[in-house]
Amino acid sequence: NIQTTVPVVFEVLEFFYMIIFALELVLRVVAFGPTRFFITSEDLPWNYLDFVIVVSSMLEIITARMFEAGLETPQSNLQVIRLLKMARIMRVMRVIKVVRFIRSLRSLVYSIIYTLRTLAWS
Repeated sequence: NIQTTVPVVFEVLEFFYMIIFALELVLRVVAFGPTRFFITSEDLPWNYLDFVIVVSSMLEIITARMFEAGLETPQSNLQVIRLLKMARIMRVMRVIKVVRFIRSLRSLVYSIIYTLRTLAWS
């Protein structure tokens, strides 16, 4: 008997974190300017990663609400499910965003990545 609904607390927390990440992204774009943020920044890969994470989170929440409200057509159900799966995969990327700020965690993650790379070759 597996529970298929997400508790309301988790939905509220997900929305709350999405808002925080979106506000942070907007503040950084305003502070640096769109050109520097998206084109000339030294942290360009991180900026794009942040942008993709925030946009995918927003899309996931919007499509989930549309799915719950029944606003999509039966033909788009498969597309909605695919989009939700991709957005859920992007949630994992939030951890990578935090990694760049915490030096010891970054060292640990890099160590794990290099170890896995070595294991893959053996």
